[in-house]
Amino acid sequence: EQLDFAVRRMPTLDTLLGPQRQRVDDLGERMRRGLGRVASDARGDLARTVGALRPAVLALRLAAARARLEQLWRVAVTLNPDAILKRGYARIEKRGGGLIASSAEARKAAALKLHFADGTVDARVENGSKPAYEGPKPNQPDLF
Repeated sequence: EQLDFAVRRMPTLDTLLGPQRQRVDDLGERMRRGLGRVASDARGDLARTVGALRPAVLALRLAAARARLEQLWRVAVTLNPDAILKRGYARIEKRGGGLIASSAEARKAAALKLHFADGTVDARVENGSKPAYEGPKPNQPDLF
């Protein structure tokens, strides 16, 4: 009798495993829905990617990129320091390298390199009280 009583008081297999079965079933259903959502998102991503790879779309993107590149090139050409030389200006550098931006720098450097649009010329700065270039005086009649 005691054994029968103990057996009746013991929980059944369904009672013991019921909550775990329910949890496994719930997780299985959630996984099925989640995988369906992932597959749906992947399908949408694929459709968007395929749509972006059409030749017409690629041609438009290429044309826009080419226009941006041409615009940047025009800016680069206008900012080129040698472009100013074509308008009659000169760029002055020390013979050893480095730009000259003031007369004081030019006096210190003494030996210069003048860059024109058609080439370069070496020059020297003369400091002193006598005229920079002594050469033959022009023949000019005296007015008095």
